[in-house]
Amino acid sequence: MRKWGNLLASSQLNTGLCLCIFDDEADAASLNTLVNKNRTSTINKHLQKIKETASSSLYFEVTATPQSIILQSGISGWKPAFVNYFKPGDAYLGGNFFYSNPTSYCIRFTSENELEEINEDGDALCPEGLRKSIMSFLVVCAYKRIKGETNCNFMIHPSIRIAIHNKFTECVQEYLNLLQQSTSDDGFKEQLKEAWTDLQQTKPDLVHYDDIYEQVVEILDNTLICVIPLNSKSFICRDSNNPDALDLSKGFNIVVGGNTLGRGITFPHLQTVYYCRSSKTPQADTFWQHSRIFGYDREKELVRIFIPQTLHSLFVSLNESNEILIKQIENGIDNIQIIYPEGIKPTRKNVLDNKYLNLIVGGVNMFASNPISNYTQDVDNIVDAYTNLEYVDVPAETLISILKKTGSVEQTDFDSKKYISCIKALQEKRPTIKCRLIVRVNRDISKGTGTLLSPTDRKLGDKFNDDITLTIYRVNGSTDKGWDGMPIWISNIKFPDGICFYDIVE
Repeated sequence: MRKWGNLLASSQLNTGLCLCIFDDEADAASLNTLVNKNRTSTINKHLQKIKETASSSLYFEVTATPQSIILQSGISGWKPAFVNYFKPGDAYLGGNFFYSNPTSYCIRFTSENELEEINEDGDALCPEGLRKSIMSFLVVCAYKRIKGETNCNFMIHPSIRIAIHNKFTECVQEYLNLLQQSTSDDGFKEQLKEAWTDLQQTKPDLVHYDDIYEQVVEILDNTLICVIPLNSKSFICRDSNNPDALDLSKGFNIVVGGNTLGRGITFPHLQTVYYCRSSKTPQADTFWQHSRIFGYDREKELVRIFIPQTLHSLFVSLNESNEILIKQIENGIDNIQIIYPEGIKPTRKNVLDNKYLNLIVGGVNMFASNPISNYTQDVDNIVDAYTNLEYVDVPAETLISILKKTGSVEQTDFDSKKYISCIKALQEKRPTIKCRLIVRVNRDISKGTGTLLSPTDRKLGDKFNDDITLTIYRVNGSTDKGWDGMPIWISNIKFPDGICFYDIVE
């Protein structure tokens, strides 16, 4: 039996994700260990010193992002030994509501280049997506006032750069001033009616447009919207004893910021989010901290997130990864693993030991959005015997042969080489793992329709939770469906449920 050791607990504050780690070697995961540079951060040094000083120790940590904890090696001294998950309450709105697949009704896609339209050198012109988000927020504020409520918040998260925060703040303020001067114009009324109609679709009992219009005019005329830049240079002390402290539980606020919005700050009654922050190498834990709209006090029928489609896809992937992580925890899996698409890192590279970090991808249906069409005949020859079967068990080599002949024009979309490596790695870890092949031909499907899987085939693939499932569709490729006029094979691969493929191998 183990002697009493160290307890480490971490939880996803916004999603209810929680880790509880008990180990007599590991007592903390404030993991700025700079491990790959043979250096240790100040915080980590202090924690280590406490551990070495005490005859025994108890360490409890709460964190929004468990990735860095889970991916610690045993030799690091911080590897988890026990994991628990605490479910949020029924009224909680989290990742499964906001970042679902199919897309949640609260999502509104914006142009991919709106961040570029507002830059520190150009004029503070308000792009379309941002304008629509402001109008949506005005409708919600008007509705809240009619109900007698006095608080509603809007978060704008564009960048880590203070110059961009200032530009967005200036842009929003100027647009509100413009709206204040044009409330009697037909253009203003049309835009407000459009925002009201959008919200009314998900909240049929939304008060009449005329009443909303009157309240919006009053809000603008009395400048009741407070625009707050929030960053290292403008941050207001949140001390309750300070009369100047920032209190987002009062008034109607539009908060613009970067890193400050991702950590610590609470947004009560957050109803609208405009998000366009991008990164060349996004980190899962950092981006997930930005989901401040998660919570209990949101009126879900009136929630809206304005976001580019590529960033939305990122958050959907992060949510799917978190769900797989939760399933592993609930199933009591010891060697917890994490999955992310190519280009997404689980956490900061300086807190994980590269010598032991193993990257495998899997856990959800992954498909080629822009498939290659060079080897249609080759794939025909490989799968000819399977076209009339519901599914078939095949050797792993058959899946590998198909993957070599299918994939995407962009490797970041569907990297066949990486999936082949996953299959080989899983063969070594689980020699008895089965490889299922589902072949469908003569599919007349439009390009850009997602995974392409029919409900029947998706349900069939979901039966094989412990297997590798490769579903391939031979699409006719009609030009009226957006293709090039030639038949093409499209692969959709699903690795076993309960396995996430960032892991540690020692």
